[in-house]
Amino acid sequence: MTTYVSLFTAVCVAPFCEEVFFRSFSFMGLKNGMQLWVAIIMSALIFGVAHGDPASFPVLFCIGVALALLRLWTGSYWPGFFLHFLNNGLSAVLIILALHGLNG
Repeated sequence: MTTYVSLFTAVCVAPFCEEVFFRSFSFMGLKNGMQLWVAIIMSALIFGVAHGDPASFPVLFCIGVALALLRLWTGSYWPGFFLHFLNNGLSAVLIILALHGLNG
């Protein structure tokens, strides 16, 4: 049960909280005080490091850059939330399938 609650939180709660914090608070605040490209890089670095998984850092950094650009281009955190939700949801489905021995 704990696994499913953790996955639910990672899929439904984390994307919203992370998009508000990393893209609406951190990125938007950083871009007001520094060059745009530096703000994108810095917010992506913070996003990657905050996950605490060095092995996943390169992928998380790239996702952070993409989500910051999406936030910039759309003017909203909602598109990033939905992509973040889909990414985490796909990961959760793959974890559940692996737990049940259905990973191919």
